[in-house]
Amino acid sequence: LSHDLRSTITVMQGYSKMLPMVGELNPTQQDYLEKIKNGLDTIMTLVEGILTEDRIEKGVVLSAGEVDLPVMIQSVVAQLESLANQKRVKISLTDVTPDVVIQGDAVLLKQAIYNVLHNAIKFSELDGSVVVKLTDTEEHVLLEVHDSGPGISALDTPFIFEKYYHPKTGDATLEKTGGSGLYIAKFIIDAHRGTITVESELGKGAVFKIQLPKRLAIKKDGR
Repeated sequence: LSHDLRSTITVMQGYSKMLPMVGELNPTQQDYLEKIKNGLDTIMTLVEGILTEDRIEKGVVLSAGEVDLPVMIQSVVAQLESLANQKRVKISLTDVTPDVVIQGDAVLLKQAIYNVLHNAIKFSELDGSVVVKLTDTEEHVLLEVHDSGPGISALDTPFIFEKYYHPKTGDATLEKTGGSGLYIAKFIIDAHRGTITVESELGKGAVFKIQLPKRLAIKKDGR
């Protein structure tokens, strides 16, 4: 089913790109078209997440290539713009080093970044903020995602990357929304020989930190 959905969405994305070729769009139409494109990209990412879970269960084989992280982050932010607007959450890209290129599986890394950013927006309070930072060092890159959510207790922190874990936030609605997003993100980062950690305390938001090597050593079996 997921593969069928991906094929259908790909067709819809293709036609959305061809629409301006039919005739010139006015600014309002262009704005609506961009929202449709971002919506389709978001649905595609969700489908890819389902397929990623399947790959995890069967054993992930990485497809290594060059990944421009700042461009990827901008793409993910655009996909999540609608969700951020619904919650009136401002996403700020501060101290994002340009032209940071690493080796990795572009599809999986985008899924990991999407999951972490989606989680930050989901748990941020109304009129809150999410700050993204990207630092380039000689051998590694460090991606930080700061949110203005309710924070994570010291009791919950060790389990936050477990599948379907529900953190105790004090918000009954959010406590029912635990999923596999952070679990998938950690699996992907681990597969890239990286690390993902969280620093938080109740009432003070959370900071997720992803460190990735700039060069990826992959064995012959792709792992």
